[in-house]
Amino acid sequence: MSKSAGSLSPSDSSEQDRALVKQALEGNEAAYKALVQKYSKALTMHVQRLVRKPEEVDDLVQESFIKAFSALGSYSVEYAFSTWLYKIATNHAIDYLRKRKLKTYSIDSSSCPTPPIARTATSWPTNDASSSRTPSTPCPRNTTKSSSCGINRKNRMKRSRGSSTCRSGR
Repeated sequence: MSKSAGSLSPSDSSEQDRALVKQALEGNEAAYKALVQKYSKALTMHVQRLVRKPEEVDDLVQESFIKAFSALGSYSVEYAFSTWLYKIATNHAIDYLRKRKLKTYSIDSSSCPTPPIARTATSWPTNDASSSRTPSTPCPRNTTKSSSCGINRKNRMKRSRGSSTCRSGR
């Protein structure tokens, strides 16, 4: 009595995956298509939960399959193919999220603030009259609050204890 594809037990499904991987490694395109068809919907839902940007999900899933099939030779049959594939998709989605969160500054534009790491000791604002920023000037990075930046360390420490703080000086 044969089982239908939808009622495979996990061990039967893993055995089927191992056979498809072996065939794919031998160059069988139908095996590639079968693996993509089998995991495409589930992987799409998985990536969508991580990224939450529907317009990016299909691209990320496709790139995950490309990465997986490029590294198919490194897959170990000791583990479930689905676990290996999900790990690749998860890592790819995390990489995407990390890249999206990186703040970039144009080196051509003078209106962008200098990133804190690029500042030197001489480029920090001072309290003297020649400074373009005084303690009452609003913090350029704190657009939602009207608090001002602490210019020196003592002022920053006092303000960080208060309720309205500007943490860009840290």
